[in-house]
Amino acid sequence: MGKNAFRILAFTIVALALVCVPAAKADTFTFSAAGDGVSITVDMTGYTQIGSAFQITSVSGTIANNGSDSTLNSLVTGSFSTIIPLPAGDALGTAFNTPAGHFNVDNLFFPAAGLAAAGSSFDSPGLAFYIGGNEVNLWGNSDGTYTLDEYVNGIGDVGVALGGGAAEHVTYGTPEPVSLILFGTGLAGIGGFVRRRLVG
Repeated sequence: MGKNAFRILAFTIVALALVCVPAAKADTFTFSAAGDGVSITVDMTGYTQIGSAFQITSVSGTIANNGSDSTLNSLVTGSFSTIIPLPAGDALGTAFNTPAGHFNVDNLFFPAAGLAAAGSSFDSPGLAFYIGGNEVNLWGNSDGTYTLDEYVNGIGDVGVALGGGAAEHVTYGTPEPVSLILFGTGLAGIGGFVRRRLVG
């Protein structure tokens, strides 16, 4: 077999392999709620499942305020992407104090509203993250509504009552680079072995 024919065969095998390897599945939980002119959307992409709950480890999202309630003008708005994590060594599902001590949280999310102790997608300790360096706590009430609390440095606690929120669970395909690299390397090795046998 000539070198060009071998190269064409090798590239064809690798191309077919890449097409046939299924994509890994990734999950995203998206939660949104609004009230008093304030809205929040949280995308939760990192988590560990604990029964019917999910310990959230990675978040991103936005808080917006249309200014209709002047008592909330001090609320910090914009994008956020830093969760306040469970302290190292603590058991999953354990409630913990945030670093500045403003909130007691557990970062648990319940995809099906009503499974949480508070009857909502978050329990009463709720989810904690930073926005503009300020600690934020998003938690569920017993009537299925939510509260967004920010501890704004120099001002104190700013709380917003939010109506019933909406939670969405999305599963989508993503490439799995490590597996593809390993698979491609294996094919290249087999191709090299076959070539040596044919040439030798």
